[in-house]
Amino acid sequence: MRVEDAIEGKIDSLSAGQKKEGRYLLAHIEESSYATLAKISRESDVRETTVIRLAYKLGFESFSTLPNAMQAELLGATDRE
Repeated sequence: MRVEDAIEGKIDSLSAGQKKEGRYLLAHIEESSYATLAKISRESDVRETTVIRLAYKLGFESFSTLPNAMQAELLGATDRE
């Protein structure tokens, strides 16, 4: 499943901070795929823990697997399942 699809599919069940983060990621997929946790948190104006919790909520094992999946999608390897 693509990261965008995962976010859009769960957006209604996310906390306010996670929704904000999810919308930020959707709007900034390319930049976020190569950014650090601290930078994503700062740019989206949410706490680092919110970013981490969103990654878990989307089904990722850790935060670091989220940008890795976004990078793979950008490079054309979209199957994460």
